[in-house]
Amino acid sequence: MDYLAEKLAAQGYAVLAPDLAPVFVGQLARGGSYDQTRAWRRVVLDQVESLSRAVDQSEARKRLVGSDSEADARVRAVDTSSILWIAHSRSGMMIRAAAEEAAKAGITTRGALYLATAHDVGNNEGESLDDPPLDVPSLGIVGGRDRDVPSDSVQWAAAHFGVDRRSPLAVATVGSFGHTQFNAAPELADDRLDCGSKPASPSCPSGEEARALMVTTAVGWAKAVDDASFPSFMTDAATAVPSEWLGYRADWFVHTLAPRRVLVDAAQEPAARALKTEDASVQRCRIVDLMEPVAPGTTSCPDDSDVVARPGGPYLLADWKPGGTLSVSTGQPSTAARTVVLHLMPFRKSDPAGVQLDIRVASSRVALGSDTPGLRIPGVGDDGAKTTTVRVPLPPGTAGASVTLGSDTSAGGVLITGMELVTSPPGTG
Repeated sequence: MDYLAEKLAAQGYAVLAPDLAPVFVGQLARGGSYDQTRAWRRVVLDQVESLSRAVDQSEARKRLVGSDSEADARVRAVDTSSILWIAHSRSGMMIRAAAEEAAKAGITTRGALYLATAHDVGNNEGESLDDPPLDVPSLGIVGGRDRDVPSDSVQWAAAHFGVDRRSPLAVATVGSFGHTQFNAAPELADDRLDCGSKPASPSCPSGEEARALMVTTAVGWAKAVDDASFPSFMTDAATAVPSEWLGYRADWFVHTLAPRRVLVDAAQEPAARALKTEDASVQRCRIVDLMEPVAPGTTSCPDDSDVVARPGGPYLLADWKPGGTLSVSTGQPSTAARTVVLHLMPFRKSDPAGVQLDIRVASSRVALGSDTPGLRIPGVGDDGAKTTTVRVPLPPGTAGASVTLGSDTSAGGVLITGMELVTSPPGTG
């Protein structure tokens, strides 16, 4: 990842880029007699502590830079009081442990950038859901054709959508990039099985394009964290979720910041009972990896879906017949309601393109077409549907007592992670 470190350093950041390859052994990052989390944390924090000593102590600085006076001056100017974590692949699941250890040394975490990161999502036997993302400004990027961890970061973040946050969090599935492309190590083969021998194209962008995307993303995100100049869709749930990232198609999970009212949270056991049905059904289930042992007590979603969905959950599988509906109470009606937010993915398509869905609140009705992100079928080469955030704006003054989902004309089905009602900021509704 030196290419990324060098570009960030050119912007004035002090960058530590440890070689963590010797830390990881096999596929198991946690458990066993060798504590890889502890080793990762120790390698990273040893370097942080070494740099901190060099800032403050001339002898330590001399050991680091020798007699180079320019380097000596630069090291003395380094601020080691805070860290922006940038992690790729399995390092993503290590950030929380390292940040907590750094905090003991008085070093704060000011933000995080997750690049195609791996996380436990609690599907398989012996695996629990990773703790929520740190409540710091966080951005995740995963390639649309990643065959290693195609949905880990999305499903992990989405599984914690019900946790209140003060800081923005969004994860994008971008373009047709693979997993290994974000790393410049020449021995890493392209994980996109049909792209290795093909020239670069929109369906097989090159490694150079992938690394250019990473550089622009990392430099831009570091500046956004420094200036609190975040994209408006990450901070205001009334803003439309974009369909691109840096010119490439992107599907997004975006955490909704307060003020909001969580209507349905599939992670909660009573969630299915919150939805009333008419010519429709709802059940709580998980999409499981059939090649792995399933956790005891897990209810698998039926395997007769006509859409490939990535492992994750729990979800609410909502099915409806033509004219069927599912509705959920909004609690106390409020004229400050601005937006209905759905975190969902298609499961049974209404037409070849995807699912058609109607949303009703009071007298307001919005028809979402099958090309809507979150309802459309993944494109050629994509590795399955993932939880996607859909925002439905409401007319001013909407004060319905329930939100109703369904379709007047077609049957369909979706996997719901959660639903929210976004209200106006205090004093503006």
